[in-house]
Amino acid sequence: MTKEQIQNLVTLLGGRQIVGPTLTAAEENHPLAAMFNAPMAEPNPVSVAQISEELPDSSVVTFEQKDLLLSEEYQDTRVGHKLLADGSGYVQSYVRVENATPEMYNWYFVWFPFEDIRYKVWDPKCHFTIRITDETKAQLLGIPEQR
Repeated sequence: MTKEQIQNLVTLLGGRQIVGPTLTAAEENHPLAAMFNAPMAEPNPVSVAQISEELPDSSVVTFEQKDLLLSEEYQDTRVGHKLLADGSGYVQSYVRVENATPEMYNWYFVWFPFEDIRYKVWDPKCHFTIRITDETKAQLLGIPEQR
């Protein structure tokens, strides 16, 4: 393991370690590179304890149930994780963003998928890459606020 890889180790829940994301040569020269390399704040111990808790099956929202998240009925604010029967993982968090407008959300969720570095700076320890299809790019750019 290289010195850079050792410095970039990320400890997962349960103690397993992986080498975290790195920047490509092109990304190193990107204006956002400074954000990727900035020191991260220590996590709040209460938040770490919450995410460490395994969620009950009733909290898991499957892909097929995703529209539930947009309904007024959905009130689950639990934070945690769940290992699903198919071996995939599920993480649930509740983030309240004060004073955010729908336009801000539209901008943000259109902005980050267009370049890996945008996704990486969102969470430099855990976000490796993101890909969207050309069709999805066209749809996202078709949102009026993005023109």
